[in-house]
Amino acid sequence: MVTVSVFNCSNEPANNLAISNTESEFKGLWSGSFVQEENGSWIVSVNEYGQLIGSLTSLENNIIYNLEGSVDTDGMFQATLIRDSAVGEFNGQLEESSSYGSYYNEVDDRGGDVIGRKSTETESSVIDYWFYYSELLGDYLTTYDNERYCPELFMEFRDDGTFLDYWSLSSSGCEENQYTGTWSVQDGYYELVYIEGGSNALTASDIYIIFTDDNTMQYDYVNAVYTYKREL
Repeated sequence: MVTVSVFNCSNEPANNLAISNTESEFKGLWSGSFVQEENGSWIVSVNEYGQLIGSLTSLENNIIYNLEGSVDTDGMFQATLIRDSAVGEFNGQLEESSSYGSYYNEVDDRGGDVIGRKSTETESSVIDYWFYYSELLGDYLTTYDNERYCPELFMEFRDDGTFLDYWSLSSSGCEENQYTGTWSVQDGYYELVYIEGGSNALTASDIYIIFTDDNTMQYDYVNAVYTYKREL
């Protein structure tokens, strides 16, 4: 049964749909893109109880929203759109392998439609903490223990659609802040949106990731192939 709720702008995210006692058949990672000309992406993780968390990123308007909500037994989802506090809603339908919906920022009178799909088990396996291992640039390979790199470089992909990326060369010093942003699974690639200089300066990169074994992730970006490992 779907319970109807009225949107409010409190700091407490809405949880509008009844949660089943059985494991949700929609458990897993879902993500996609915007339908209209506005450029953006979204991603949510649904747990076994039908509760979801995630992120929605509008590149057109330089905004990243957090998402919190739930999915009912028929795949209908309702989530609160959050920027420090609740500003709107993200609603739609999850089906066997595809999804559609829309978001609306009530405060700024802005919104749009979204489409997407459920990620494969392999695609979802990126959610983890990855240690930097090597860079292959042309025929030149350098590894994590080379003196040109700062120690303990890493990437961390989280199930709420955010990531951390600590990447510095020793020549530029090792005191740089960690890069942060949002990630999503698109058709054949992962999209990473970096926050640089604050939430009003977003950049998107198409990263082509493969998993060569259970411990190893490689991604191809521009002219280099970077390798990360769960355990060095």
